[in-house]
Amino acid sequence: MGQVRLLLLPLSLMYGSIMALRNKFFDWGIFRTYKIPIHSICVGNLSVGGTGKTPHVELIASWLINESKNIAILSRGYGRTTKGLLEIKEVLSAELSGDEPLQYKTKFKNKAVVVVSEDRRKGVEYIIQHFPQTDVILLDDAFQHRKVKCGINLIITPYNAPYTKDFVIPAGNLREFRSGINRADRVIISKCPANLSKDQHKSLIESLNVEERKVHFSHINYETIKSLGNFRFDDFEKVIVVTGIGNPEPFVKRVAESKEVVHMNFRDHHIFNANDIDQIHQKIDTFANGQCAVITTEKDYMRIKSKKLNAFDKGSWFYWPIQVDLHEDEKLKQYILDYVG
Repeated sequence: MGQVRLLLLPLSLMYGSIMALRNKFFDWGIFRTYKIPIHSICVGNLSVGGTGKTPHVELIASWLINESKNIAILSRGYGRTTKGLLEIKEVLSAELSGDEPLQYKTKFKNKAVVVVSEDRRKGVEYIIQHFPQTDVILLDDAFQHRKVKCGINLIITPYNAPYTKDFVIPAGNLREFRSGINRADRVIISKCPANLSKDQHKSLIESLNVEERKVHFSHINYETIKSLGNFRFDDFEKVIVVTGIGNPEPFVKRVAESKEVVHMNFRDHHIFNANDIDQIHQKIDTFANGQCAVITTEKDYMRIKSKKLNAFDKGSWFYWPIQVDLHEDEKLKQYILDYVG
């Protein structure tokens, strides 16, 4: 642990203790909890950002849609400029809706209702009132939102930075003590190498101190790179990687496997503006005399495209969608399908 983090440990202990006491008040019934009256699945984490919740929500949503279930996705809409409850339409911008909700709506269209609300109970009640045919509500990042109780809690923790090797903020990235994992019904270790051995599986499970049947493993699959013009990504040797996500390193490393890259990193959920786009285009000229591509994540693309900044009039822009696959593993899918009936 670095010296700065060591100095912050007393503050982490204080914050973690406050969160632990808050959780006890919910456990003891001192703070009231609203039990969601229909099937509900929370996809959350113990840490702040970068674990891969979004593609896991999309994976579970696709399972349920394929089973002809009517689904709704409820998110806080982190990073949006609006407040309160909002039903997401495709015509909205990421600035108004948040990038993740807009991505869900863009991907699933009329196959999923998408709602954002800081108050998850209000969001749930809106969905039930206005979409009574809903079979399942997926709650994106609501594990610490104890005012609502979901039917299933799934926790995502990344392979390279599991909660067992982290500390409560500000010394680390955890939102609460590691013991919070006891509220989880299933744990998914995300961003794993695709070829983990059985011994590696066993070692990782033992390190989490969670029952083996509750642990699942997933890895990222990079889909076909999308061009925003009439260009081929393979025609470029140099690439500017533009990100505004919680943990961009795996994405940058993947691009760097085949390209010479310069990384322009913005804060998580950054709202891009005209000045940002100008800086990116200036980098194109200085990095490779204009002979390079710009690539970003699908989530970042949601924020860039909706700004109407003419971002793609210059240079060769691309985005790279991802999806997650589970190892071995029909276990989690069957567990979820058994729950929703």
